[in-house]
Amino acid sequence: MNYYHIKTKGSKQIHYDNLALANADYESFKTLLPSDDFAKDKSNLYFKGHILTGLDSKRFKAYSNYLGSDGVHLVLLNSTKNPPFEKMSKKAFQKISRHYFKDDSNIYFLRVKDVSNGPMTRTVLQRVKGAKTKYFKVLFEEDRPIDDPGTIISRDNNNIYLGGKAVLKIDPKSRIRIIKRNPAFGVYLVIGKQLHYFNKMTHVQVKKTVIKHLKYINDAFLSDGISLFKAGQRVPLKYKGSQTIKANSLKVLEEVWGIHKDSVFYLGHAKIEEFAGVNTISFKILRNYCKHGIGCIHLARDTKNYFYGPKKYSIKPLDPNMKYVLEKLPDLRRAVFYPGTAIQVKEADPETYKVIEEGYAKDNKNFFYYGKKIVSKVNAKTFRVIGYGFAKDAQKVYVNGQWIKQADAKTFKRIPPKFGLHSHSSEKIWRDKNHRFDQNGKVIH
Repeated sequence: MNYYHIKTKGSKQIHYDNLALANADYESFKTLLPSDDFAKDKSNLYFKGHILTGLDSKRFKAYSNYLGSDGVHLVLLNSTKNPPFEKMSKKAFQKISRHYFKDDSNIYFLRVKDVSNGPMTRTVLQRVKGAKTKYFKVLFEEDRPIDDPGTIISRDNNNIYLGGKAVLKIDPKSRIRIIKRNPAFGVYLVIGKQLHYFNKMTHVQVKKTVIKHLKYINDAFLSDGISLFKAGQRVPLKYKGSQTIKANSLKVLEEVWGIHKDSVFYLGHAKIEEFAGVNTISFKILRNYCKHGIGCIHLARDTKNYFYGPKKYSIKPLDPNMKYVLEKLPDLRRAVFYPGTAIQVKEADPETYKVIEEGYAKDNKNFFYYGKKIVSKVNAKTFRVIGYGFAKDAQKVYVNGQWIKQADAKTFKRIPPKFGLHSHSSEKIWRDKNHRFDQNGKVIH
């Protein structure tokens, strides 16, 4: 949060970033979640530390960082200045989902718009044209930031909407079924007897599909028994590069390998790769492994070749590139990287490694903090993260993965800052029965 309070001898102040709110009432001041920018006290309503006028602060409710309502006025803010208030009809404004809102007669979509003048972007509450409030329903919405919302699909009795825009007219009586595996690859909807593909701002009607046989082969490929589909497009299966075959003729092994007669198809890539002339009787999967922070290892072989993902390597004599892969493979299997970083977690077991939260992770033997092993022995059954780099088990308290020897685990707790505000970093916010501790776990005398 951007608001915090500072309490010193003879002084109590509320701050927004580096701005002191001179007239704010310390005791009654509180932020209005889920916003980091709206707040109020007993007398005023604030946005980014500036007082908003002309609104009922007692009834005001924040819907996001820039959107709020007092039941009479709908306020959309992109700066510290009051914009013209949008009057709502019959005071019936409601939040439907992360991006959708409604009043008694309209549906609204909250989005970020690029602008040529001033700031690079601004938040816009856009009326969804033609949407009927009585029948409106969100079918699919990812939990993503406002400026990168991903795929959002909704409907009323006449239309399917994608990202706040009508993209498809439908029969009000049509049954709708969602088919999703990994939303990063898009979402399929069966509407009546037709298959449709949606991804962010893209809509594709997939024609001539066998609806009753639809199933995912893996995250990327959908099958109807006859064809494979990727991103709403039919992907032809060609046996030996010329003969078109049906999808159900493939014997699929562990999602990424398909066998048809004497050919092996690799399905773990953007493009289907066929390896012809394979001894499919001896074909064996050696390693099929994917894990966040490690990547995927798809390794198989027959009597003559190794298959490493979309590439084939000869066994006799061993292709030097494959020799290098096989030499490195044990290290790849043992290598664990903390998600989103290049920090290798040494001594971690990739089969059991699991991220907990706030930098803490564990495997079947050890606990880690941002890739570094916690040296002190941890009680795995009672270990829990308590926030801001702190964690504890039944006997010990840890900060940033380090054992705080002076802390008593049974009585150690955070002193909650007043009224839901984050405390300033210099404030004493932790204690046990004997001591007070700062944000680094040091005893404050």
